[in-house]
Amino acid sequence: MNAINIADLRLAAKRRLPRAVFDYIDGAAETEWTMRENSRVFDDVTLRPRSGVATYQCDLSTTVLGEKIALPLILAPVGSTRMFYPRGEEVAARAAGEAGTIYTLSTLSGCKVEDVKAATVGPVWYQLYLVGGRDVATAAMERAKNAGCSALAVTIDTPSSACASAICATARASSRRAISSRCFRTPFKSFRVRDGSPAFSATAA
Repeated sequence: MNAINIADLRLAAKRRLPRAVFDYIDGAAETEWTMRENSRVFDDVTLRPRSGVATYQCDLSTTVLGEKIALPLILAPVGSTRMFYPRGEEVAARAAGEAGTIYTLSTLSGCKVEDVKAATVGPVWYQLYLVGGRDVATAAMERAKNAGCSALAVTIDTPSSACASAICATARASSRRAISSRCFRTPFKSFRVRDGSPAFSATAA
């Protein structure tokens, strides 16, 4: 399948991934209003074509927190990326570096922060969930700093998870299966996508 947009990538993921894994990456918290609005606002942007006009240089670069990046896009943290693709966090970070932008590593990463930073030539930010107490947070920040992460993205507005919301929302449950909390109590060791290839072999230490 030749994907040319996000809708194509979503369809490919839906075909390849186990249902519970696809629902996790495709869903959002509560009624998913924020997710829908984040997508809808792109419809407010109109790109005006200009034919017969010479464009000698197109510069999309910008600066974020003192970091020069090649385009005004940053890869946001996505938890458990390794469920969707082998060493997914490392692959995504490498792609971000090659594109000249920033990769943000989720607290719920399936790969070590040191391995993710080593996989990319670009900057890496670290997302921190305020869970587990001060000592846990401090240790995580210190480890991310020592690995070479250049900024901290602190997440503080997570009163409910996408998983819990999917279970509680009966409207969503009628159209897709809710993810069992067992998925998060017992780490996946391996599973195979529909073409028979392994999605990953073991959870990271």
